[in-house]
Amino acid sequence: MKLKRKANDRGLKSRFRKPVTIVKESKPNVVIVIPERASESGDEHTAAEELKDYLYKVSKAEVQIKHENETTDKHHFFRKKIPIYVGKCAASRHLKTHLYDMTNDGYVIEINADSIHILGKNNLATRFAAYGFLED
Repeated sequence: MKLKRKANDRGLKSRFRKPVTIVKESKPNVVIVIPERASESGDEHTAAEELKDYLYKVSKAEVQIKHENETTDKHHFFRKKIPIYVGKCAASRHLKTHLYDMTNDGYVIEINADSIHILGKNNLATRFAAYGFLED
């Protein structure tokens, strides 16, 4: 499963022009990372679970979900996996300014060579962003 993204009217932004491999031969090349404070019943966690479930359905790959504080040794942890940051992770801070002028359901998806960021203006919008990521 490969992704190639271009900018569109929903805030999708890509700095990486080549496809990013999410899964190869039923083995995940990514790990889903949620904010340290994300609760199991919250929208950010739900968005991560939806993403994980969908990736399993289409590829049979078991993608892990980790809280951001579980990835403190980022260089070692991400050496082999591309992080998909879902929600208001510290690693996605640079995207918050893109959300100011958007409506409450606005979101940004940024795909780079070494990370993917899925962030909504609020937690519910983060769920919309995850669905948008899966649809595109």
